Amino acid sequence: MISLRNFNTLGSLILLAAMAQVCRAQAPLQRIRDANAHQWWIYIGDHPIRGPWGFYTEAQVRRADFGTQWQQLLLREAVTYRFSPGVQVAGGYGSIRSARYGDFPSAQPAFEHRAWEQLTVRNDVKPLELEHRYRVEQRWLQNFNASGDYSWRYQNRFRYQFKANLPVGPRWYLTGGDELFIHFGGNHGASLFDQNRAFAGMGYKVSARNRLEVTYMNQFIVQRNGRVEESNHTMRLQWSSTTPLKQLFR
Repeated sequence: MISLRNFNTLGSLILLAAMAQVCRAQAPLQRIRDANAHQWWIYIGDHPIRGPWGFYTEAQVRRADFGTQWQQLLLREAVTYRFSPGVQVAGGYGSIRSARYGDFPSAQPAFEHRAWEQLTVRNDVKPLELEHRYRVEQRWLQNFNASGDYSWRYQNRFRYQFKANLPVGPRWYLTGGDELFIHFGGNHGASLFDQNRAFAGMGYKVSARNRLEVTYMNQFIVQRNGRVEESNHTMRLQWSSTTPLKQLFR
């Protein structure tokens, strides 16, 4: 039987391990801080199909420099299986197109293929609604050389996200959380630590199966070179739906 308490304990251990890695990652070389202002427009659909099976779809339009230029386009799909109302697994594919942005951009725009597997555990500790999300990613990143030719660089990444919602009315709620990204295996660059995303904002239950959230997120990234740190101030507008798939096409 799956124990929610065990997953909560595991999440705490992961947080502690990641914090220790961040401390070890502070190499004596001089760090450069690059601050950016982003806007992310997000749709997340977790659509039941039949019984415990479902289909997950996600689209994110990410814009940099106060929304005036491209940062990234992300598309992600998966098949889901729900063991209980609070425990779900997923496995799928994502495609990501990244643009150049900021004062220390990548050499040129690049593409990424990504396979991913996920476990989501939800439970309520009244009045809070809590969610723990564990995700493993296998990434194939377009890697350019000085002459403009490219190859595919493979690397692995683990992600843990904690999120909490606090109702403040029949439809409104406060929302906030944090997500850690940690590399493992080879080809990850100067540090095992990849990035951290801390977010907080407001949510509104449009209907029983649809929610709208507006949040501020600080995205802290250590670039692959280990010298440049990004602190990206990000406005996120997210629409989430759990409408059954067959009802979407009526």
